[in-house]
Amino acid sequence: MAAQEAVVCAKLVNDARERARLEISRLEALPRDPLDVALETASAAVEQYCDHVLAEMMASVPSDLTTEAASPVKKCYTDLVLEFGRSVRDIETASGRRHAVAQAVQQKILEAEQRLRLLFCEVTANVHR
Repeated sequence: MAAQEAVVCAKLVNDARERARLEISRLEALPRDPLDVALETASAAVEQYCDHVLAEMMASVPSDLTTEAASPVKKCYTDLVLEFGRSVRDIETASGRRHAVAQAVQQKILEAEQRLRLLFCEVTANVHR
């Protein structure tokens, strides 16, 4: 990875972590809702975070991204969304609620990873044309 790409990547990670920190603080400040509302809130937060981070990453990658170069970007994205998802899950302290939130978060992360794979398939396919 070139020095400039490393700086861009570090900025993206720092920005994503700051966004996560702010969102976790917001979620922690919410009143304890019934489980169905807590699940919707957690799911929406994870989905929005994933979408935002994905958009930021896609905007920063070159249009001629190769499959090899895409791998560290995908790993970085996955690491960030998993880190955020764990933080959302950890807001719940009761084991039953925590488990339910973990399942909702996991579903959103799987959906986000699928969008990531599809986008990178498109980007790398355009390189090979």
